Amino acid sequence: MKRTLLYINAIVFAALFLLGIVFRLFNLDGYGEVVSWLACPSDLGALLTRPWTLVTYMFSDTDLLGTLFNLLCLYWVGEMFYQVYSSRQLVGMYVFGGLCGALLFLLSFAVFPYMRDIAGVHYLLGASAPMLSLMGALLFKVPNVELRLFLFGKVRFKWVALAFIAVDVIFLMEAPGRHFAHIGGFLSGILFAWLFDRGTDVTRWINAVIDWFATVLRPVASGIKSLPSRLKGRRPRMKVHYRDAAKADDCACNMRRKAKDDEVDRILEKIKKGGYSSLTAEEKQRLFDAGRK
Repeated sequence: MKRTLLYINAIVFAALFLLGIVFRLFNLDGYGEVVSWLACPSDLGALLTRPWTLVTYMFSDTDLLGTLFNLLCLYWVGEMFYQVYSSRQLVGMYVFGGLCGALLFLLSFAVFPYMRDIAGVHYLLGASAPMLSLMGALLFKVPNVELRLFLFGKVRFKWVALAFIAVDVIFLMEAPGRHFAHIGGFLSGILFAWLFDRGTDVTRWINAVIDWFATVLRPVASGIKSLPSRLKGRRPRMKVHYRDAAKADDCACNMRRKAKDDEVDRILEKIKKGGYSSLTAEEKQRLFDAGRK
């Protein structure tokens, strides 16, 4: 699922980037209007006409360096997140962090007079808030994990995470609302980890919604997949099932998969009770290997 998030962000950026080139080459106006249909607006009236932007903004960006930085951080932080939580929670936390970031972005313009006095409607784009939500969750759960950073050597994760959020606090007034969104995402990650340790997963409803959409869209995806065969006037190739040997292989494979899943669940339960530091080296390696699959 981590790769899916990376691919979606990269594909949407590439599409917007190429579209911007076309607009410039032909001296066309309206590129900003196109982007605004994906960006979250600071004005509540505009948001009511485009409510989907609460989600689409976190997968969209037009800044090349910002996108590359977010993708690299998402890959690195996502790899760590896998070692503590599950892939479903990674996606749920990404969306939850993005929603919380958008909420604080909107509140900053509604509450603070300084923000209200800034002329025009401002827009929120990028994966920074969701990425920082993953950092916030890891900061609460495994703050003392050591990282090897180029030029800095061994550094504990908590100092890296706090440095990220410190930059947003320092430059809070530089970009209207954007740094408020980053802080909102970061705080949502801490909230998720705190509630998760107490038996509440705030991302469960998000994953339920994603599962519902996946179920609804599955027939559409199957239809698109079989479209080339139908256009050629041929039936899709029949699948031949060899029940004897294949069935035995499937049973053995399912048993091995279930044993691995049970072991990962046991390790996660151990983390929940005693923290990440309570794991043995072998358990950490098993959790790491499971997260890479």
